[in-house]
Amino acid sequence: MKERNIHLLEKTATPQSYASSEEVEFAVRALTPGDRKKLLLSARFWWRKFGLHYSELQPEDLLQEAVCRALSGDRKWPKHVSFIKFISQTIKSIAGHHRTSRESELDRINQKITDGSSDQDSKIDAAAEVEKIRIFFGEDTQGFEVLKLKAEGLDGVEIMEALELDEKEWETVRKRVQRKVAKYIASKEEE
Repeated sequence: MKERNIHLLEKTATPQSYASSEEVEFAVRALTPGDRKKLLLSARFWWRKFGLHYSELQPEDLLQEAVCRALSGDRKWPKHVSFIKFISQTIKSIAGHHRTSRESELDRINQKITDGSSDQDSKIDAAAEVEKIRIFFGEDTQGFEVLKLKAEGLDGVEIMEALELDEKEWETVRKRVQRKVAKYIASKEEE
């Protein structure tokens, strides 16, 4: 009985095998127009799901990055997973990473807006950053005010009450702020 169990363990405990770079290259070249369409639809889905439609990043960029990572070997393709599923999951991962990095940057900006530290240099840096953001928002004082209130920890309902906005106005301003913040972060990444 023990010998049989050991044999079963040996069969199930094999290390996961990954496709070689040649196999990945072959799979990329073998993609049909229908496969490409499926992958682009997947990229569009994750692009919207993770809120990247407010950034300069496009679904095609996510797809291209996923394929490049597979070809370079940065992402290993497990042989037991279909290539389409593998690329789709890679797209999801990349989109999630982009959202997380943008959220981190927004958190950093929000922290600078509300920074109460006693360090004078930090206060000067924070004030300079806030002024850059204010200038970036230009004549959109309402949008800048929404950003400041959000940084202070107010939720949507509280901001609506503070600025006397109805739901439709709130959604319009909220989306405008998201787009501007995404553009601001993108401009900072280019520096």
